[in-house]
Amino acid sequence: LRLRKADPAGQPLAGATLAIWNQSKTQKLWEGVSIAAAPGNAEGWITLQAAAGQTDAAAYLVMGGQYYLHETAAPDGYRLNPDWIAFTFTQGGATSLTVTDAPLSLTMSKVDLVGGAEIPGAILTLTDDTDAGRVVETWTTAVDGSGAVQPHTVDRALLKAGHTYALTEVT
Repeated sequence: LRLRKADPAGQPLAGATLAIWNQSKTQKLWEGVSIAAAPGNAEGWITLQAAAGQTDAAAYLVMGGQYYLHETAAPDGYRLNPDWIAFTFTQGGATSLTVTDAPLSLTMSKVDLVGGAEIPGAILTLTDDTDAGRVVETWTTAVDGSGAVQPHTVDRALLKAGHTYALTEVT
């Protein structure tokens, strides 16, 4: 059994918590954290062997058994994948499963309430309320070369799936 976490382009992502559950989805049998590409493992596979003694997976998974792979925590900057991926545990690692996540995205604008026009020069702060109000980013709404105010996109690496954020206008 080979498991990995990837972005939509198929590149391996480190930091996702993947878990194997029993057929009724009532008991977590194994849990591990995804890895990035590495020498000799360019696709970031985690391999679980069916032969006893090779990994702890052999103590929990029975060859021919029906199980589910489920992501329980996403890496920073990516959405949590809600899918339960059904599989059969087989000898020799013939089953390969990839959990794919879409990147998080957050684009914001400061607009006039009446006319809806973008407002330049506003200083805005994004805080992570789930992480004790930690400041994620502060920026000033900017004008591009043509004189148009541009929406601001927060770097996805600064965002965490499942967190609650607050936007505050400083000035």
